[in-house]
Amino acid sequence: MTNTIKIKTRLRHRNEIFKLFWVSQETRLPILLLGEAGTGKTQSFLDFAKSINGGKTFIKQMNFDTRWEDLIGYLSLPKLKNGEIERINGIQDATYILLDEIDKTSTSVRNLVLSILRERQIFDGGNLVDCNWKLLVGTSNREEFDEEDKPFLDRFVLKYKLERVGVSRVQDLLETTDEREISFSIVDLDSNKYERAIKSIEKILPDIYDEMSDRTISYIPALIGAFMRVNNNDINRSIMNVLGYTIGIAKANSLVEKLGVAKEVTKAKELAEAYKKAVDDSSRAVIVGQLVELRKQVRINTAISREDVAEIEKIANEVMNS
Repeated sequence: MTNTIKIKTRLRHRNEIFKLFWVSQETRLPILLLGEAGTGKTQSFLDFAKSINGGKTFIKQMNFDTRWEDLIGYLSLPKLKNGEIERINGIQDATYILLDEIDKTSTSVRNLVLSILRERQIFDGGNLVDCNWKLLVGTSNREEFDEEDKPFLDRFVLKYKLERVGVSRVQDLLETTDEREISFSIVDLDSNKYERAIKSIEKILPDIYDEMSDRTISYIPALIGAFMRVNNNDINRSIMNVLGYTIGIAKANSLVEKLGVAKEVTKAKELAEAYKKAVDDSSRAVIVGQLVELRKQVRINTAISREDVAEIEKIANEVMNS
């Protein structure tokens, strides 16, 4: 059975982040969005939460002066006068949470956030309050962090950098401000392919052990399952997504041979990344030409599996249709 997720948005060239939000929601694992101001971090979150329409949204701009009460909410004075304790607009009541510039918080607030991330509970006086969020997103305009920040930010299992759209596609931002609907499919998990994916990951555990905490490694099976559902049970693509969004694209690409991924697939992925970062039309045209030529070669190369050929076709089509 296939379900279709539909997102209404004015953003352009941001399809991938909505798929990642779905994976984060499906696995209940928090995500950290990186990138300079103005790249759509907050808006993409709002568009996803609104389109899914699954509950209350909580957004907080974080800084060193952010207080505990700013997150759990302030006491209702009318209720307090009647001898009742009730918090207003607290994070514990939200389904979708965005903590903007999460790296700028104080130690005391970080401890509260850790409780929300790990135990999904907070202490309010003598009461233990559940936090039943479905999607929790932190954002940062920085990409490099101090050593003392890293243990805290590691709690955000998934990490994604939003790049600017690039000079060659900036015209798209001027064409219309109307909302458009983008969609992607969620399929049932193929259990046989899932087992193959897990066995592939097992081969490279020694290589990624120093790149991940034990905690993050324990989440890999759930992430593999979710990415396979959003990637039409594509094993290689899903494994590379898991690695790319946890330890980074560069390290993930260095492991492709051990994963049994054809070098042609790696080349296609590298060209797709180069396309995203290209700053002019001529550079993009060269990359598209290289992808077209690569696609021609793999179509007639009988040594390459049909699954890898399909993956290269998909990458090439996504680039040319972006």
